Amino acid sequence: MRFTVVAVLSVALFAIAFGRPHCCDENKVFNQCGSACPETCETIEHEEPEPCPEICVSGCFCREGYVLDSDDKCVLPEDCPNNATTYAY
Repeated sequence: MRFTVVAVLSVALFAIAFGRPHCCDENKVFNQCGSACPETCETIEHEEPEPCPEICVSGCFCREGYVLDSDDKCVLPEDCPNNATTYAY
């Protein structure tokens, strides 16, 4: 009896943890071990990458080739807003 209860609980916990589909926004995919510092429109402009802790973060991340914009949407790098400063003369 005890074995049956443990087996049923184990299967239920496994189903809860891994069987549930993860819904992500457009151009995002779920990753169990994503970067704590995803690429953004701002970070792709830096020549040297910022230091980032090497830890796993579970969640929705941009598909390969996409970066986060300021609205937390995944866009192609060429679709990032122009961050060049404009001057009024």
